[in-house]
Amino acid sequence: MSSIAATNPWPGYFAYGGAKAAVQTLVRYAALEYAPRGIRVNAVCPGPIRTPSADALFDSPAGAVFAAEMPLGRPSTPAEVAEAVAWLATTPSWITGETIHVDGGLHLRRPPDVEAIRAARPSRQRPA
Repeated sequence: MSSIAATNPWPGYFAYGGAKAAVQTLVRYAALEYAPRGIRVNAVCPGPIRTPSADALFDSPAGAVFAAEMPLGRPSTPAEVAEAVAWLATTPSWITGETIHVDGGLHLRRPPDVEAIRAARPSRQRPA
């Protein structure tokens, strides 16, 4: 699994982005190394995924900030990401060394603006 942070810089995510860039490079090298053995190596690069733990974010005004950068206008579901993984693992026997984006087109734009997300999140009241 990779991330658009590997190719689309996002403030505050330099360590994560660097690690995911390394994953994508590893995929290409491993694809070359293992191809003679008939082993394919690919990565899936999901965008934001709507899970129970992410519902609060996507149901808040901050969720609209994310959706505005996704051409398909919404986060993916776990099933949609799983479909891509299963497809790569079974059907396309002649694909190797690739990173497949499953992000509603987010990689075609930019990651959501961190400050816009912060501004859209409701402020938390501290107990007195």
